Amino acid sequence: MMLTQAVYPQRPDSLKRELTIHIKKDTVRALLLLELFKEQFLQADPDSSLAMINEALAISKKENWLRGEVLANSRLGIIYGFLKAEYTDGLNYYLKALKLNEQYKNQELQKDLLGNIGLIYHETRQYKKSEEFIQKALNLSRQMKLPEISSINILTCHANNLTELLQYDTARSLFYQIIVLARAYNKPLENGIACSSLGTIFMRTNQLDSSEYYLGIADSLAKKYSIKQLEATALQSLALVFLKKKQLNNAEQFANNALKVSEELQSLRLQAYIYEIKTDIYIARNDYKRAYDSYVASVMLKDSIASVTKQGELGSLETRYEFEKREAIAQAEFKTELEKQRLTRNAIASGSAILVAGGFLSFLFYRRKRNAVEKQKVAEFKVEVAETEMKALRAQMNPHFMFNSLNSIGDYISHNETAIANDYLAKFAKLMRMVLENSEKKEVTLADDLKALELYMQLEALRMNHKFSYEIKIDDALDAETTLVPPLLLQPFVENSIWHGIAHKQGNGKINLHILKEDGMVKCIVEDDGVGRKQAEAIKEQQPLTEKKSLGMKITNARINILNKLKNTSAGVQLTDLVHGTRVEIRLPLETY
Repeated sequence: MMLTQAVYPQRPDSLKRELTIHIKKDTVRALLLLELFKEQFLQADPDSSLAMINEALAISKKENWLRGEVLANSRLGIIYGFLKAEYTDGLNYYLKALKLNEQYKNQELQKDLLGNIGLIYHETRQYKKSEEFIQKALNLSRQMKLPEISSINILTCHANNLTELLQYDTARSLFYQIIVLARAYNKPLENGIACSSLGTIFMRTNQLDSSEYYLGIADSLAKKYSIKQLEATALQSLALVFLKKKQLNNAEQFANNALKVSEELQSLRLQAYIYEIKTDIYIARNDYKRAYDSYVASVMLKDSIASVTKQGELGSLETRYEFEKREAIAQAEFKTELEKQRLTRNAIASGSAILVAGGFLSFLFYRRKRNAVEKQKVAEFKVEVAETEMKALRAQMNPHFMFNSLNSIGDYISHNETAIANDYLAKFAKLMRMVLENSEKKEVTLADDLKALELYMQLEALRMNHKFSYEIKIDDALDAETTLVPPLLLQPFVENSIWHGIAHKQGNGKINLHILKEDGMVKCIVEDDGVGRKQAEAIKEQQPLTEKKSLGMKITNARINILNKLKNTSAGVQLTDLVHGTRVEIRLPLETY
């Protein structure tokens, strides 16, 4: 993650000396604390930095120093959003700073704050939301006619967003411009970030030599200037490059080095990703024991990342800020109206009936305005709750894949079915990576979701000794690469077809999945030739109670209900009993990017 206030260690020692001399709790000391953090935050310990900035904030509040309050809250945003990767808290402090800056009215600070909020959304993979704030920051920079170098980090975030939105050519051209700009103004950190990002683009487009070259530059700059975050990122990317080149020893060495640096940074997110890379390295070596251990380590680390579960809170903070801003405007307008009435009453001795009527109408106007704001607040709150509920429901989907797959791997290993175990484990590792990545998103492309679904069906087909086949058909009217759908929504329906329909059938079965566009909606049809719902229910009644509990369909129906609240649409599910089997039609809102 790159920040819009990047500076390099030039004078921290002198600042520290001044702080030991100037112990008086005044704005001078607050400024020294703020400047010291600014000079050394790239090497700073989060806890000591937190104590330093909290002291500066307390002094600023006591001295009514508005600039100090803005800067202190902005610095706290850096500590939580960058150093600690606690994105919700980071966004909270940035929004506080933005609100305070409305009084301070510093456009350059506003530009930086908008840019850093965009970075928060980028780090939480909300790239379209990130772009909203990045473009606001860039527009403000243009209005102020600031030199391009002052917005270099905002441009970097913009280019990274374009990368994640698969606009590689545009992103690559922009990174070249950023590198030229960074070198001209001697900005090694910004240069390193751009080189690392270029390396990522080249890796994604399978230009591995170019990727290695730019990542090597990023790694060298990171080591030279002791930029640990950049070093860890460059090293793990180099591990991936060498993995793609099938140079496994080099890949493992870079992964281990990246892991060491990420542990120094206490970055759980980086550690989790590096363990995923190590999993792939060990699979490539057929070392499935170490692959399994690395995968488990990755899952455990991801479960420990509080920022993932808190991602839904980000929109809530932003909404709260906007509401408070609107209400303050309404209150100011009301006060103005009252003042107008007071002046009118002083100037005119007669006509009191008219004045009372006018005052009453003004009051009604104000109350109506406040009610409208309150209604909007309630509506936004409901949406926020719905988003949070959806994330919680999605989180419950992840273990469902894991437990069945882990049991299957254990069974194959215990029966010495090595070839099947190897194949299963490779598919399982790939699926888990997709599930973990997609579970963090509100929406994924239809293509990505179907890839995960197909992997799931392949795994279940292996488990059932190829008892069923499947076919996936997408109509030409739909572009799977740009159509957006809720992740993992179709999986429970496919699972039902497998385990309640085909599993109990004599002989083999088939599942047909058809995706089409109909009446401005996405229609997904899951059809099987299994025993049907009636017979499946009868079989279920004969099973022990412990085997009857299934939350998959309940969760899915709840997700669809929430989806309707969020999108104000008519998504739904329709089940049809066939002569042989079951047909499920799922209607979803048609959305693209």
